[in-house]
Amino acid sequence: MSYSIIRVVKVKSKTNTRGIQREIKIMKI
Repeated sequence: MSYSIIRVVKVKSKTNTRGIQREIKIMKI
């Protein structure tokens, strides 16, 4: 599961950097 999430985050990083920060916050919670 975490593997696919990392892949999505990498793809989003190319388009949105702020989106990653929000996803990381959700993952940390």
